[in-house]
Amino acid sequence: MGQTEITPEVLTHRIGQLETLVDEVSKLLPDVKAIRDRQDTNTWSAVPSPTGYSGRLRGLLTTTETSLNTSVETMTTMHEELAAYARDMKNLDEGVAARLQAIKTALDAA
Repeated sequence: MGQTEITPEVLTHRIGQLETLVDEVSKLLPDVKAIRDRQDTNTWSAVPSPTGYSGRLRGLLTTTETSLNTSVETMTTMHEELAAYARDMKNLDEGVAARLQAIKTALDAA
């Protein structure tokens, strides 16, 4: 399995984009819920055609809400994984830098 390389700057940028996307998707949820909750006889008459339509629309909006919630959960998990990767990368870079400095110090003393 190959190794993917990414610079800290690119990683930071992508984490920011992911945070923005989570915010944008999360903002959709209240509107979807509000529209779904209005699909009743206060919005539609009790005539069978509108009642059937509002039921299908309510079902579709419930499915959309579930999909949006799943997307937010997935993006949140990706955010956590990317943040952990960034911390690991920083720690690795600091460790390598310390080792290289030790080598340089030893060479300078020789």
